Amino acid sequence: PGSGKTRVIVHRVAWLLRESMVLPEEIMVLAYNRSAAVEVRRRLWALVGADAGGVTVQTLHGLAMRLTGTSYAVAVERGETIHFDAVIREATRRLKESEQGDDLGPSVERDRILAGLRFLLVDEYQDINGDHYDLISAVAGRTLKSEEDQLSLLVVGDDDQNIYAFSGASVRFIRQFETDYRARRFHLVENYRSTGHIIDCSNRVIARARERMKRDQEIRIDHARRDLAPGGEFAELDPVARGRVHVLEVPRDLGLEVQMALAELTRLNGLRAGGQLGQWGRFAVIARRWDDLEPMAALCRLQNTPVRLLRDEHLPDLHATREGAWLLSLLRGERRRLGNSRVLLKAKTLSRWFQMRFGLPIDGLVAHPSRASLARFILETESVAPDTERVVSDLIESLYEYGSGDAATGNDLPNGPMVLMTAHRAKGLEFDHVLILDGGGWAQAGDEERRLFYVAMTRARKALTICERSGGAHPFVHDMGALVLRSKPSGFTAEPRLSHRTWVANPSHIVLSWPGYFAPSAPIHHALARLDVGSPLLLRARSDGKAGWEIADPQGVAVTRLAQKFAPPEGQIIGVRVSAVLVREARQADGEGLRSQRWELVLPEIEYLP
Repeated sequence: PGSGKTRVIVHRVAWLLRESMVLPEEIMVLAYNRSAAVEVRRRLWALVGADAGGVTVQTLHGLAMRLTGTSYAVAVERGETIHFDAVIREATRRLKESEQGDDLGPSVERDRILAGLRFLLVDEYQDINGDHYDLISAVAGRTLKSEEDQLSLLVVGDDDQNIYAFSGASVRFIRQFETDYRARRFHLVENYRSTGHIIDCSNRVIARARERMKRDQEIRIDHARRDLAPGGEFAELDPVARGRVHVLEVPRDLGLEVQMALAELTRLNGLRAGGQLGQWGRFAVIARRWDDLEPMAALCRLQNTPVRLLRDEHLPDLHATREGAWLLSLLRGERRRLGNSRVLLKAKTLSRWFQMRFGLPIDGLVAHPSRASLARFILETESVAPDTERVVSDLIESLYEYGSGDAATGNDLPNGPMVLMTAHRAKGLEFDHVLILDGGGWAQAGDEERRLFYVAMTRARKALTICERSGGAHPFVHDMGALVLRSKPSGFTAEPRLSHRTWVANPSHIVLSWPGYFAPSAPIHHALARLDVGSPLLLRARSDGKAGWEIADPQGVAVTRLAQKFAPPEGQIIGVRVSAVLVREARQADGEGLRSQRWELVLPEIEYLP
């Protein structure tokens, strides 16, 4: 972690462009998610300038969609669901068919599909599954007889960070890479991210994992920082931990644990700002299970600490929200007086539009979740090839591809809220300050859990705090021995409001077409227009006398019909609020009788006491 894997890819591409005079369109980089692809593009542009624009940088899904002619935007606008596994397999099938040439080599069709591609670079190779492996092999031409027909292939990965076995990812693919491609292995053993203390403690934890590729290659701090204090800048700033990894010995009550955890994070936040709380976007709380994060989210709200809880279930895609619809309307020129639509947007147009539309700086603290996601999309988009014009059609496709944007959360957003997430969600992110909750979630001591805890630890740049429940049953903390500082907070009492839980609806929980059966001038549409995230709502039985539930605004206007499968969470309902506002276009699948072509919907969230 933090060993410069992305830097290796970026500099390899720069070397190909500048030293080997390879054409940009002959190079492709595959990243593990959209945010990682954007980071590669941003770094590459900073290193080589406009030449970076011709290099293809995309995800494996993006590659498969390109090879099969599939479009996010077209699929969404038609109401179709993209089955990515099937798209990847179809892309592989087409490439395999194109290999069937003659004695002279593969067919012309392969050259046409790959459009002159000669160099392929793959990030996070340890996380690929069988379908990914087959697609990469087909692109690289692994089974082709002639080396001239095969692509030059470079992959980077870390078997210590293989944490997605549940989704089919297998570490065996990176372990057999040398055999598959007669390749050479190079070890990246310098950490450019974390302090010496964090690196040493992380090494202790991962050293006990079996069958590691780097068993004899211990990670160390990078050469440029070798003479700095092991605790980094917090060796002087923090009078308590002095930059050491800090273990909080906490009771087995999760409510008390999160109170102690937030108190420690608040203390750290005030160190740099002379006692005044600074930028919460530099902080993250990581847990094994997202259920353990709910009390922390509740406590943050009680103390007015800006926070965002990243749930593991579906979150609304940005393009489906009210804010995303506003941006799509802008890009499509739906309100332009002139008949022609935009082809290009000038540099910084989107950030200026955001500030005028919402009265907020694009890089400031945005509490509204959908607007924060929109701000991240714009910042991410404009960080690649800054001060250049944007192709509108590419922006629209990117918006649909962006999804909910959670993969981008956490990097270079100091003015954002503190992020709460599971260890699986934290992969690929980094923060100045990380706190890992215990909550009883780290109960297994196997290698897969060990790698997951190692990933959580190595998200930290400057300060790492770990909670351990009384009794010392944590399977990994004891491996760090005397390297850590231990303390036992006291003086906290139970806060009953931390027992509250929140159930959040996703689109499958509501009848998406229901508001469309009312005319645009109907009260339901006016009521929906008045609602926003956080607005109070009422949960009640259907007003038409039939079985089921509906959501109404405070004036009693029904605004959402809940699906038949919905049942209220068990316990005492404390309140109902708007979680998100969506926009939907009429679709053929909605059936007959629609009286509106576009309408808004609300996704409710229900706070309750189990």
